[in-house]
Amino acid sequence: MCSARNVQDFFQRHLYATVLIWSDLVASTLLLGALAHPSSSEPLYRKMQGAGTAATELYEDSIPAALRALTCETLDGGQRDDLFIATHIAHHHAPGKETMDRLRCLHEVMAQDGSATQFHHLKLHGALVASRHFEDANRLRRKHSLEVAELPRLPRLSGADPSFLALDAQGKIGVVQLSAERGWRILAIVHPGCAHSRRATRTLFDAPEYAWLLPFLTPILPTGQKWLQEEMVAWNRNHPRNPLLSEIPGRMVKGVSTDETPVFFLLRDGNVVDVIRGLSTLADAFERWKVRISEQE
Repeated sequence: MCSARNVQDFFQRHLYATVLIWSDLVASTLLLGALAHPSSSEPLYRKMQGAGTAATELYEDSIPAALRALTCETLDGGQRDDLFIATHIAHHHAPGKETMDRLRCLHEVMAQDGSATQFHHLKLHGALVASRHFEDANRLRRKHSLEVAELPRLPRLSGADPSFLALDAQGKIGVVQLSAERGWRILAIVHPGCAHSRRATRTLFDAPEYAWLLPFLTPILPTGQKWLQEEMVAWNRNHPRNPLLSEIPGRMVKGVSTDETPVFFLLRDGNVVDVIRGLSTLADAFERWKVRISEQE
């Protein structure tokens, strides 16, 4: 299994990215001073590093009222960097409007007082991409000359049905809605960067014993801080009958989570009725699903 939102893995990538961005001596000195917090209290983001799955709860219990009220200009200047990092970790672990608004609030104040750096701009950009605010991410890119690709225009969402981003044969983005139609569907939460996902999908598409499930299969790519258009195009080219859909936060099928890959959700009439996680029990579990679908159709 691959964890899509693992705080420890994210924290390691976060520090590595920091070192790369702050390679010159002066900037590195400033960053280390901001992150070290020489006071006796441990920075919130460090506490979150060791909190595992409780990181989000720890974050919510620890942030000041001014951040909740989005009055970031009243926060002490020494707090802002720590709170920005902690909020980014919280948003990565459990994306939502509240953490997105707090990130924007902190970034705006830090940009105004000159303490926001390319590091902060890029972290906000990634959060905007993951939240599918592509226009805002493009504006941030232009304003701060970020070395990231221009993002495509997203179509407007409508209705309340579960919705996903999809690419047509020309690479244009559209929206696919999964209404609660009668019948069976298998949602496969997969990611091209996850070795377990790649092995699982190879097995399902290549092994003859799984041919029966392909007409029911809808692969879903979890949201992330990069728009993986090339990976989606490559998938669709190899699997034209089962194109890869990309998650839109807040528009997922009820009962479906995208925290780990590969995970398979069996839906009947739009409702989750069973789940398979990982590869270890794939054959036996899918055989049970085959029997269940054939008996109840």
